[in-house]
Amino acid sequence: MFLCVLGLLPIPSLAQWHSPDSISAGLYTSVSKKEYQPFWLAANRQGFIEEFSQGNAVFRMQAHSSFQSYNIFEYAYGIDVAARAAEVNSDLYFHQLYGSLKASIFQLDAGWKYYTVGEPPSKLSSGSMGISNNSRTIPRINLSIPKFTPVPLTYSFIQFKGNLAHGWLGNDRSTKGAYLHEKTFYLQGGFDYWPVQGYAGMVHFAQWGGTMPDGEELPSGFEDFTSVFFGSGGGSDAPDGEQVNALGNHLGIWDFGMEIELKNITLNLYYQHPFEDKSQLRFSREEDGLYGINVESKKQNILSGFLWEFIYTKAQTGPGLSDPVANFPYCEEENCGYPYGGRDNYYNNYIYEDGWTNQNRTLGTPLFLSVAQLKSYFPDAKVYNTAIESNRIVGHHMGLEGYISPRFKYRALVTYVRHYGNYHGINGGYGQFNSKNPEYDKTQYLFYPALEQWNFLVETEYSFPRLSNIHFITSLAYDNGDLNQNLGLLLGATYHF
Repeated sequence: MFLCVLGLLPIPSLAQWHSPDSISAGLYTSVSKKEYQPFWLAANRQGFIEEFSQGNAVFRMQAHSSFQSYNIFEYAYGIDVAARAAEVNSDLYFHQLYGSLKASIFQLDAGWKYYTVGEPPSKLSSGSMGISNNSRTIPRINLSIPKFTPVPLTYSFIQFKGNLAHGWLGNDRSTKGAYLHEKTFYLQGGFDYWPVQGYAGMVHFAQWGGTMPDGEELPSGFEDFTSVFFGSGGGSDAPDGEQVNALGNHLGIWDFGMEIELKNITLNLYYQHPFEDKSQLRFSREEDGLYGINVESKKQNILSGFLWEFIYTKAQTGPGLSDPVANFPYCEEENCGYPYGGRDNYYNNYIYEDGWTNQNRTLGTPLFLSVAQLKSYFPDAKVYNTAIESNRIVGHHMGLEGYISPRFKYRALVTYVRHYGNYHGINGGYGQFNSKNPEYDKTQYLFYPALEQWNFLVETEYSFPRLSNIHFITSLAYDNGDLNQNLGLLLGATYHF
């Protein structure tokens, strides 16, 4: 598909093709005390490290070009090959393989190209709630206005950017051959010469189409695409729930932030609010979301970056059932006094059972606990979801970075999370409300009371004067808490040609 698309684009002849601007080869190895990796050795590493293996050895070779002019266009390309040896899921694959075109304010990308969606400004972040760097990239065709562009007649005070993408989720999922729909729209206010600028954006994703495990083909025509685009219900060939609600699995984030330029530092404040249905498009008093502050020095100091984030996802529009499916004798009021439309159950879906994951890793925040992770910690634990088991969390995350010398950089991460599981679990199952039943023992649920977990990382990147083309990395990670206790080490070296 991507070769066909690229074949239609005005690609230069071989004689005009320019060489890559950067070529590198890297070798990385990790080892842990347990049969799985510590959290920060695997999380937010683009899926290179196999989490559920005690050891990893990864070789990576990549070449990328910058944009070069060709007629009215600019073009670029990249290739990134990874080979991984592990106790489980050894693999050889293209991590990136893409071509890009730019014309005026527009850019077209086709293939596997690494990207994130959401605006946390630092590699110290725990990760966007939209698409973070926690998993492998998804092949897609993406048309975008990637940079903030002035809105006419506003004298550049208001700027905008956005994208529209179509992706392929592959066949290694319960619902095979499903599509990804993605669109974003951001506005930014403030003149370029002002020290303060703010932005607001909406990010919308949908998983749609594909073949269910029982062989049922889900709607995937152009008319169905328009329903997905506008978030409307499907036709008579769609599952019953998707005829009443929206066709496909819809989710996204509201994304807000502010950047303040001071003399020696840049300060970023940001907030991401997730939504899984129309109820969360409106804001309420108890807001789920990722709140953050990031401070970056404009010089290479011993402390050149600081980040703190608070994540809260317990509310999920409340504990009330999403639809009126049952009455409960131990509750005097309908739905036990809560409005319908609750239990948003982030990153899970009953049709797309792999949820908001790719290659067994969450596409958004890695702080949620997947079913696969839970089973590695507690093999006999009862699960109530198919993808993410603990999406009701409260957590704090802090990151520091700086330079010991111009050739020696470090970063340190500390993360604390309380896991409350999910609404299905605390209530004894889907469509149940046993948490209100005085005869029900809530302590039989693994996440009652909440499980607490600490995750630590200390990482250094360095090079030597006589080996300036080789960059070394050393990462030490430690986990301690109710979920697991683990220790691991990652060593790596990258040679830049």
